Amino acid sequence: MSKIRLQSDTERSRGIYYEFDSSDIPLGKGGTGTVYRGLCVYEKTGQSQTVAVKFMYEGLPLDVIERARREASIWIKNENLVEMLGFIELEEKGYFKGETIKRYHVVSEYLEGVMLDDLLQGKTTSHDGTEVPYAQELYKLYINDSFHFALLVVRNILSGLMALHDAGYIHRDIDPTNIMITCDRHIKLIDFGIAKQLSMLNTQDRGLTNSGQFIGKPQYASPELVLGDVKHQNETTDIYAVGIVLFQFIVGHLPFEGPDHEVLQMQIKKPVPLNLVKQRTVRRVIAKATSKKQEQRYQSAAEFRVALDALKDLGYSDRNQLPFLYKVLKNKKVWYCITGTAAVLGLLILRGNLPKESIISKRETIVVPVFPPHKETKQVFAYDQAVKLLATTITAQQGLLLLDSLHRSGNYKATFLLSRLYFNKSGEYALQEVKRMKKSLSIGCDNRKAHKLLEEAVSMNGDDYKSLYELGSDYLAGDIRTNIGNSRKLLKSYHLLSKAYAKAKENRDGLYERLIKTQLNKIPGKYK
Repeated sequence: MSKIRLQSDTERSRGIYYEFDSSDIPLGKGGTGTVYRGLCVYEKTGQSQTVAVKFMYEGLPLDVIERARREASIWIKNENLVEMLGFIELEEKGYFKGETIKRYHVVSEYLEGVMLDDLLQGKTTSHDGTEVPYAQELYKLYINDSFHFALLVVRNILSGLMALHDAGYIHRDIDPTNIMITCDRHIKLIDFGIAKQLSMLNTQDRGLTNSGQFIGKPQYASPELVLGDVKHQNETTDIYAVGIVLFQFIVGHLPFEGPDHEVLQMQIKKPVPLNLVKQRTVRRVIAKATSKKQEQRYQSAAEFRVALDALKDLGYSDRNQLPFLYKVLKNKKVWYCITGTAAVLGLLILRGNLPKESIISKRETIVVPVFPPHKETKQVFAYDQAVKLLATTITAQQGLLLLDSLHRSGNYKATFLLSRLYFNKSGEYALQEVKRMKKSLSIGCDNRKAHKLLEEAVSMNGDDYKSLYELGSDYLAGDIRTNIGNSRKLLKSYHLLSKAYAKAKENRDGLYERLIKTQLNKIPGKYK
């Protein structure tokens, strides 16, 4: 054992000391030092708590030492920020007579969990291989609903930034490698290595090393950070980086990619490609956060968070949480033509005792049921009736209407069947039956709508291997067709197909086992 005890005058006055064992396996290694698991020991009671100790390398430039000292001085206690505990400078005898060597240590809160950039690549284990349940939950959300994943993570980042900014500091290095998902279910902003106190920003303290290299991550750097314009770096500098992170989560990749020197130029001159963001309201939020002009960005993390909160009702998963009120559907194509349908659906209502509403077209009044999600028995009955109605041309449109009503009420089977009806192929699910339904309906394919419905179905029921297989194949086919090599799509595909294979095997469905295995074999090894 090689236990090292750390205690400066500050720690001595507080009656504590830190210790770590340099022979232990490090928690991590970086460019400035090695991080070990250590203890903070209270001398009077002997009680201790786990901490992280960064043992800094010898021969580091003075500016690096000063940055570490400054990082350790940011004492803020917040559930979305790593807590810094101290900077300890000790002297020890050197190799030669009369020589002394200074050793520097940064002590911080011990965090166990997964770095966000690792989670985005599918890793959900801590440094010692232990599964982190919260990371597993977040990764599943990222795969199935990247929109709400983005809202959750970015909102937590902004909460941490609010505390940091209120204390008079800006971070200047926000990106997924500096965000940790912890075992105790927190999302924490870490690494204050190049953070600066706003009151001390000056032109002599540029974000550059002595050799003139840029410090930070070019892909997330605001124009004023790229230019080293320290005088104008402020809270909006961090907000720009968070806007880039939000774009990355929503779209699946960074706005600017390539060699660092090219990316830095793009950050100054090229606008963020907002056309890749599908939702208009989300596009506006990202546009404001990543404006090249600081005065046009959100002026505080709180303002940015309010804008995010206004987006909470967007997306598919939220729709299923809303009250199921009587809704008026205005699809004239559905209502135009067939008489006598009111009697058919009226019979369903009488037999199922379902709530109803009147929808009036130019030709007639038709009664349509709306299904609250807790009426499971009635939904099963209604789904069976919808399938029967879809079997013949004369009632197929009404079957489609009934199926859509069930879908809006959160019924998984109806949502999955709708996705197959709009898909350009019938898929493997109930192949002949779906073919007959499509023929009866005479509806054109809409792959975009089919894909969205399929995503909804999987979010409703993540254990049905048929929908998991179809969605995994969808991501894989889209990636192969466009030849983009999008790692996020391939990761999603592998995650979905692997789960589908396990479920098919569990249900002893040999046909689907073979189908899923064929798709899995198409995925490059590095994404498995």
